[in-house]
Amino acid sequence: MEVFDVGLKTLVDGHALGMVSKRTNPNIVVAVVATNPQIIESSKSASSYRLDSYPRRIFPTIADAREWIKETKKK
Repeated sequence: MEVFDVGLKTLVDGHALGMVSKRTNPNIVVAVVATNPQIIESSKSASSYRLDSYPRRIFPTIADAREWIKETKKK
């Protein structure tokens, strides 16, 4: 997998869009389901910028992701 820099403007624009979306739908969460180490590392790298508007977690199975989503709805 090739990882590339999308540029600061793209990151900032994406963050702004996410913040607006969060106001209109605050119940969105992002569950990344992956077992490929490169995908997991890329997702962790993207999260390290702290620009996510929504809670995001990485899971090895869909069942684990669904359980987390269910738990977030209880809060």
